[in-house]
Amino acid sequence: MLGARKLGAAEMAVHTPGMKPLAAHEIRGNWATLLLPIQPDDAIDFGLLGDEIEQFIAFWIGHIAPLITRDGLSPMAADKAAAVAGGWLPGLATRVRWPYRSVAPDVATHIGALARRELPELF
Repeated sequence: MLGARKLGAAEMAVHTPGMKPLAAHEIRGNWATLLLPIQPDDAIDFGLLGDEIEQFIAFWIGHIAPLITRDGLSPMAADKAAAVAGGWLPGLATRVRWPYRSVAPDVATHIGALARRELPELF
């Protein structure tokens, strides 16, 4: 971790040689970009990012991993349940194909409610 402070684009270039810093409007996609605490001046607050990652990991270990470790479901079923819980793909259901077992839709709904309470910055 680079420390609990805000870095601007110029300072980031020193820590990431050869990489072009992205502006907030250029960032799209995956979990990491959902978590990026981008400030109005396009700087990333790496201290806050570390805190958000810790919260996300704690949520995953507490609510998603048990679907695999406790309930014996496949990682694919657990990941799909997390996507349904987040509501990030309208129409997506928890159903997985045989021979795998699916997460019950009410479980995904419950996980979604927990996520909105414990990780409101994602919604």
